[in-house]
Amino acid sequence: MIVGIGIDIVDIQRIRRSLERYGEHFLDHVYTPGERADCEQLAEPAPRLAAYFSVKEAAYKALAPPRSSHWRDFEVGLDPGGRPAISYHGLAEKAARDTRSLVSFTCTDRVAIATVVVIQPG
Repeated sequence: MIVGIGIDIVDIQRIRRSLERYGEHFLDHVYTPGERADCEQLAEPAPRLAAYFSVKEAAYKALAPPRSSHWRDFEVGLDPGGRPAISYHGLAEKAARDTRSLVSFTCTDRVAIATVVVIQPG
């Protein structure tokens, strides 16, 4: 059964501006250490950071956790097969109990787009 569907689009230039303006504060506020490590190994991290931001927004829309959940309650990464995946922590983890999330994202040179479908198996 589908619990929720979320979609989001992020302007990559917006992420670049946030990096320039807020630097480490922005990164620490929004991204987990694992997400940062994954993105910072790339020559140009902004597109992947934008994609991960987009996944977090889409997951928030699909899951509808408490408003007080934090950006880092949503952790984006790649599964062992290289497919996008998301794990939940804190308040988001409680909202996601007994669900599974399907994640897809893509980037162009200007935007990152993500879709998250939250399902309840069975």
